[in-house]
Amino acid sequence: MKKFKWFGLYIVLMMLIMSVFPLVGSQAAAVADNIIYVPGNNNKDLQTAINEVSDDGIIEIAAGTYPTPNGGFSITTLNKSFTIRAAPGATVTMDGGGARRIFVIRDSPTSMAGGIRFERIIFSGGFSNPGLVNAILINHSIVTFDSCIFQNNVNGAVLVRNGASVFFENSIWRNNLTWNDDGAGFEIWDSTAYIHGSQFINNQNNATSTNSIPRGGAIYAVDATVRITNTRFDGNKNAGHGAGIYVIGQWTASGSNVIITDSTFINNRIVRSVGSNVAIEGGAINVEDKTVLRIDHSRFITNSAELGGGVNIFRSKVEINNSVFLGNQSPYNRSARRGGGGGAINFNFADRPDYASLTVQDSYIQGRYDTTTVVGHFGGGIHVVSSGYNSSIHPPVTVRRVVFKDLELEAAPESGSQSFGAGIAVQGASLLIEDSMIINCYARGGTSGSSGGGIIIFDNSPSTIRRTTFAKNAADNEGGALFVIGTSIDVVDSIFIGNEVSPGVSENELNSAGAAIVTHAPVSGSVVNSTFVSNIGMAIFDWDNTSRPINEMQYNNNRFYETTYGGRVYHDSLTATQTPSGLNSLVVNRSGGTPSTDKSVVANQALSSAPSISRLLGVPNAILPSSAAGDPQSNTTAYLAYVWSGGTARLNNSSLSSNASVQPTTNSGTHTLTVDGTSATVQLAAGPVPAVQTSLSSAGGTTSLIWDVSAGAFLSIAADQGLTVSTKNGTVTLPSTQRIYRLFAVTQQGGVVKIVDPRMPELSAPGHLSVLVGLNQPVKSGRIPFYNLGGASLDWSAQTTTPGLIQLQQTSGTITTSGMIPFLVNVSQPGTFQAIVNIDAGAAGSQRVIIDLLVVNVVRETFLPLTLR
Repeated sequence: MKKFKWFGLYIVLMMLIMSVFPLVGSQAAAVADNIIYVPGNNNKDLQTAINEVSDDGIIEIAAGTYPTPNGGFSITTLNKSFTIRAAPGATVTMDGGGARRIFVIRDSPTSMAGGIRFERIIFSGGFSNPGLVNAILINHSIVTFDSCIFQNNVNGAVLVRNGASVFFENSIWRNNLTWNDDGAGFEIWDSTAYIHGSQFINNQNNATSTNSIPRGGAIYAVDATVRITNTRFDGNKNAGHGAGIYVIGQWTASGSNVIITDSTFINNRIVRSVGSNVAIEGGAINVEDKTVLRIDHSRFITNSAELGGGVNIFRSKVEINNSVFLGNQSPYNRSARRGGGGGAINFNFADRPDYASLTVQDSYIQGRYDTTTVVGHFGGGIHVVSSGYNSSIHPPVTVRRVVFKDLELEAAPESGSQSFGAGIAVQGASLLIEDSMIINCYARGGTSGSSGGGIIIFDNSPSTIRRTTFAKNAADNEGGALFVIGTSIDVVDSIFIGNEVSPGVSENELNSAGAAIVTHAPVSGSVVNSTFVSNIGMAIFDWDNTSRPINEMQYNNNRFYETTYGGRVYHDSLTATQTPSGLNSLVVNRSGGTPSTDKSVVANQALSSAPSISRLLGVPNAILPSSAAGDPQSNTTAYLAYVWSGGTARLNNSSLSSNASVQPTTNSGTHTLTVDGTSATVQLAAGPVPAVQTSLSSAGGTTSLIWDVSAGAFLSIAADQGLTVSTKNGTVTLPSTQRIYRLFAVTQQGGVVKIVDPRMPELSAPGHLSVLVGLNQPVKSGRIPFYNLGGASLDWSAQTTTPGLIQLQQTSGTITTSGMIPFLVNVSQPGTFQAIVNIDAGAAGSQRVIIDLLVVNVVRETFLPLTLR
């Protein structure tokens, strides 16, 4: 008989459970009756209630419209925390009458109270004089707004400043207006704001003679920390910079830091005021001067500005991940002769290349969408410019796993105009592109011709392109896919398929300026291990000179299947056109001591037939189960971009007619492109629902909160009511057990607000439990531990769905901190079995417990270690 030694399995198991679920000390059993009713039986007004409410008290307001006094209601908290809320089911409006402020909230200069909380209040008709406070002023205070509405306020709805912390949840800003100030909806200086599950709708900032560059149609932030999750910006307008959001940092201060996740920006527009001639930038977002911005899993749809229809960046650091840009545009301002750059993203580092960077990853940028056709006249997807600043410092621009599609440029109508870089235009930066696709982008029009249907790189912009596919792009003049001048460029392991130069024109091969690639001296670098298939026109064209500046490009180990000019694929302007074989032996000789250039050092190959190619990319890389508040669909969409060459192709078992396009999908999992029996796959993750797990622990007269951001890739967290949290997990002492706390967590996949009420019970029990049973034992039994992680007492009931395996000996009860549910095991033979028990604690929660039963013949418990047989 085989013998096993179990070293106190059951005891060790119970010790582990106790460490995961700590015991909780007793909490207050009931909430103190600390509510002031307005108007109530005493016909009390709101200002009197504010003056009289006690710490952790509540002011509950009956339905009605409450005109504000001159100067607005005043709250000087004097180190107390309280809540102002609408009565259940009541509509409560604080009305400034279009002439008065609504609230002025100020804490003491040296300390801040636990916090003020507003619930279900409408703030309407507020007015403040230009340049002073807004309808609501929050100064050096902690304030939370839950399910509130800010509407029809003039010269700004909310102003936050001087180290304040504000939290907004499920709130709406709509139809707020400013004529001579910044931020029609929300303005913040040197403070912190968390905004979750909210909406900014039709807010507007107009220019006047004294404010010719208004900033922030919805939000204006200076030296601020701002976190925005699951929020929608819809139809906001501005006559200057940032129709949705404007953020700036001061070089002499700390600067601004902004994170935006799982949010939507749609139909936000920069609209020039009559008589104004300033540059108007940032249709959805404008950031500048010492600002750090991170965007994850967000959507930018049909936003518009002269520069940066989606996002405009000036001397700042920006990272954009897993986001979608659809139909954003930067229309050219013909009267002012400017604009037209960066339909989706415009990046200008000007004179601060040391404080500038742009990273775009796992994202989708599409031009033609809805009513949008032409997106601008240069840099339709991403436009990078240095404003003429010449420096040896090249700020990094990184594009990784990004799809550019249907971006069309049109040159301005003036003489000598041209469009360039329909997908990307880069000047003065260091560009890295990896694992991306540029599909069906087009630079057209202009009396001087338009170039760079996919990408243009110029003016000292050292660049590398790796494993990137250019398909079906076109330019009227030069460089159907790629145009390079005045810089170095390395292209590695990339594909050029079906690109075209001078569409609709049958040009002579000597004049066909690069259906795939055109380069202009001065230029250096190489194209290596890349494939060229069925490009329409001369595949590669190098403009060269007999003396400096010269073209020093080399082409090594590339494959060509080109038929436009009978197999000739390359032309240097100083030589005849060449086949791949001719390119392999081509040396460009120059006069006057100018060095010659060996155009190839590793042989290129001519293919006799089109190669089998399958390229598939899915962006964003996950389907989220939630979206922004107010969005029509709850989950998000990803895009499957494909390019193929060969006989036949199928995407997820559906035949493909086009060899380069994009299909939207809301399905996570594996997606497969099969070409001639060979498959390429991508995996789209099912994004998590962000979550925070919490528990309470009491000892020595204090109560501590234990928290962990358990789902979602953590980025940031904060709490209201004077509670300090900042890390993914940790423990903090509660300043009061009579307050309701809210933790605002930010993850890459969106935000979550976790409510912590020390006065209410909360059930916690293990999801799995292992129990050892011996058939020799006279009583075969086990116990399920469970805990109350909140306050008060917890009423519970339990039942099993496997009565053939176990019998509960207690099915209901009440606990304050912890309890056990005993059960008997009804098994008569050895083996492993699985029983299930459901515990229900009503509002305190429910838990399914899976019990893994290990039944053996003999358990000897006389001494340790246990011996099983």
